[in-house]
Amino acid sequence: MLLDKALSMREIRKTCGAVKSLCWLGAGLTVLVCCRLHLMGLTSPSFATSDNPTARHSSFLVRTLTFSYLPAFNGLLLLFPRWLSFDWSMDAIPRIESVFDSRNLFSILFYGLFYLGMSRSLRSLKSEEMTKKIKPRKCRGCGQGCGYHTRYCKISNNNNYPTSHCNCKIAPRTRRESEAILISISILILPFIPASNLFFYVGFVVAERVLYLPSVGYCLLLGVGYGRLSRYTLPRIALIVLILSYSARTYLRNFDWQDEESLYRSGVHINPPKAYGNLGSVLSSQGRTKEAETAFRIALSFRPNMADVHYNL
Repeated sequence: MLLDKALSMREIRKTCGAVKSLCWLGAGLTVLVCCRLHLMGLTSPSFATSDNPTARHSSFLVRTLTFSYLPAFNGLLLLFPRWLSFDWSMDAIPRIESVFDSRNLFSILFYGLFYLGMSRSLRSLKSEEMTKKIKPRKCRGCGQGCGYHTRYCKISNNNNYPTSHCNCKIAPRTRRESEAILISISILILPFIPASNLFFYVGFVVAERVLYLPSVGYCLLLGVGYGRLSRYTLPRIALIVLILSYSARTYLRNFDWQDEESLYRSGVHINPPKAYGNLGSVLSSQGRTKEAETAFRIALSFRPNMADVHYNL
C-alpha cells in the first residue's frame, strides 16, 4: 500500500517536472523577446523590401500562405540540410500566390505532424493509465541475488547502488516518451516564434542562424525515436548513416566558409542576384576586372533594379 502510494507520488512529481520545464522554457523566451523589443525601442524591425519581399506584398492570402510555408521549409533544412546559403533574401524562396501551390501540401503535412505529436503526448500524460497504481515488477535482467542493477534499470530509476534482492518499479515507457516529446517539440517551436513573422515582420526570408536553438529539440526527438526502436538493427544502421551524412555535410560546408569568394560562389544557386553582386565586388577588389564585370552583369540579369551593382559595374 505504501509502496503503491510512493509510486503514485513519483509519477506526480515527474509530471510536475515536465510542466515546470515547459514553464521555465516559456519564461526564458518571454524575457528574451522583451529584451529584444526593448533594444528595438518597441518598434518593428526596419528593413528593405528586398530583404523580405513577402512582408510588403499587398495580398493577405499570399502573405499567409508564404509565411505558413517558411517554418515548414526551416524544418526541412533541419532534416535535410542539402541547400544552404549565406543569404535567403529577395526571391530565393518564391512566394506562394495560390492555394493550389503544391508547397501548401507540405505545410499541411508539417503542421499535421506537429499536432499529432503534441496531442498524443498530452493524451498520454492525461490518460487514466498514467494515474492508476503501478504494479511492481522486476527490472529487466535483475533477479534474486544480482550484484548490481542493469544499465536499463539505472537509466530508468537512477539506481546506482548495489542490491541483493532487486524488485524495481519501472514507470511506463509511454510517460517518459510523452514528456520527452512534449519538451522536444516545445524547444523546436518556442525559440523559432520570434523569427516566424507571426507577431512582427523580420528582415529576412530564411536565416539558418535562427535554427541553432530549435535544433536542440530536433536532436532530442531523434534520440527519443532511436530509443524506441533501438532494439532493431535497421534503426541502428540508419543512425550511423545519419551521423556520417551530417558529419560529411558539415565538413564540405566548411570549405564554403574559407573565404568570401567561396562563400558567395556557394550561394549562386540559391540567391543568384545577391551572390553574384557580392562576388563581383570581391573579384573587383582582387583586380580581376573581367570576371567581376561578368558577375555584375549576371546579377543584373536576375534583378535589374540593384543600384549598388549598377554603380559597381
